[in-house]
Amino acid sequence: MENIEKALYTLTYALRSTRAGKDIDYIEVTEEGCGRTAVIHFAPGSGKRNKAVGIECDSALGAIIDVCKALSN
Repeated sequence: MENIEKALYTLTYALRSTRAGKDIDYIEVTEEGCGRTAVIHFAPGSGKRNKAVGIECDSALGAIIDVCKALSN
């Protein structure tokens, strides 16, 4: 079984070297309410609000793609 948490943890370090991800503090996977969500937490003082991304039924690759798309919007 794929480890989505590990994939997104590793993605955090790669994204920090980009303009879109330079302010990311960490990415957390939560399972509350009606599905699984990746929450992108931005560093305090960055002026950015945390962003929730729906990753229900995603593979690890699908979760990575969804998080990257959310950052590009």
